[in-house]
Amino acid sequence: MENLKLALIGDVHGFWDRRDNEYFDKSDYDAILVTGDFPGYLPFSGRKVTRGIANLKKKVYWIPGNHDSTNLVQLLGEILHSKWMIRIGSIGHQFRLTRLKRQMGGAICVGYSVTDLDSKTVLVGARPLSMGGALSFLPLLKKEYGVSSFRDSFEKMKSLYPKIQGKECIVLAHNGPAGYGSKRDDIWGCDFRKKGGDWGDGDLRRFLDFLKERGERVSLILAGHMHHRIQDLNRDRTWKISENSFHTINAAKVPRILKTKEGNIHRHHIRLQRTNGVWDCKEIFVGEKGEERISLPED
Repeated sequence: MENLKLALIGDVHGFWDRRDNEYFDKSDYDAILVTGDFPGYLPFSGRKVTRGIANLKKKVYWIPGNHDSTNLVQLLGEILHSKWMIRIGSIGHQFRLTRLKRQMGGAICVGYSVTDLDSKTVLVGARPLSMGGALSFLPLLKKEYGVSSFRDSFEKMKSLYPKIQGKECIVLAHNGPAGYGSKRDDIWGCDFRKKGGDWGDGDLRRFLDFLKERGERVSLILAGHMHHRIQDLNRDRTWKISENSFHTINAAKVPRILKTKEGNIHRHHIRLQRTNGVWDCKEIFVGEKGEERISLPED
């Protein structure tokens, strides 16, 4: 099996600059994968991110997060389960998503899709725009993908099977699958509720089970959305679960550009490297002197 080296970047939220471009352009990565959420929490703050990523010389694959092409009315509507806010906010959503794809240049948007990474490996795009919990941004999912329910979403992913069969799968999602625990600090545990809960996507879990039942090899499940740091617990959630050469990863280190105890600036991503068929996954922090092991200040 061919060797492969990938960079995984979690939720960006505005944290991108020219040094990221310089590092990744000089790197030996075969491709860069991004879990989405380009903007911060201010209007138009994602533009510098999309411009920077669009200018990368490497192959880039990205999946839209719940902050990509959406607006404040939509996000509040989803949080409050307000049908009228969701409906009003969704006006122009398809146009905004099309515009975002155009702004991203040659970077490839994935979602309900299969893309060949090499002759025996495919990148499978899961449901885009996920924010966990209920099926989010339903007006766009209906219009763009014909998806009106979790069952529809599962069937949409299931329809990709002929392009997947017999190949090694890497799954890229915004939010990860259900089934990995319900504690607040589990990999996709619900940290904003005191009682916790499994905040993973049930449709993605059904799809992964479908592939497993058919003996297909899924080596990497890659997602973000649920940020690593849980402030009131003053600790990070589990970000990686590994079993042999099978890895499930939550890459949402937010902010991904951060300061060490010594005051140095570092940029975070995850290195995914397949050598002789075995995957190795490591957190990478890039500072002024290159890649370093760092200790972070306590909150």
